Amino acid sequence: MGMFPKKSCTSPPYAVPNSNPNPANFKITHEKVILHLSPVLILEVEYPDAKNFEGRKIMVYSGFESSRELLAVTKGKLDPHFSETGVSPVARFKPGPSGWSNALKFARMLKD
Repeated sequence: MGMFPKKSCTSPPYAVPNSNPNPANFKITHEKVILHLSPVLILEVEYPDAKNFEGRKIMVYSGFESSRELLAVTKGKLDPHFSETGVSPVARFKPGPSGWSNALKFARMLKD
């Protein structure tokens, strides 16, 4: 009495199972650098091992002028997760045109 009915916590049948992208298995599909005092690199990357958003990720990195420079520092790996140690994106955006546009706006905002 006076209590809410107990509900089970389940995923909907269309939910994508968890999958972690392999930092060594990726393809950079789009790259843009915004140059100012400290460069900001925007990448769209496909991870074949990831399932969410067809494995596509849009990431923003601060302090790099190119993906080549970034990959030299990370020894050819690109982990899209945020981390307190090592190289990590400063932001991620939903893949697609609006996410790319938002990443550009964010990168330009960092120069202010």
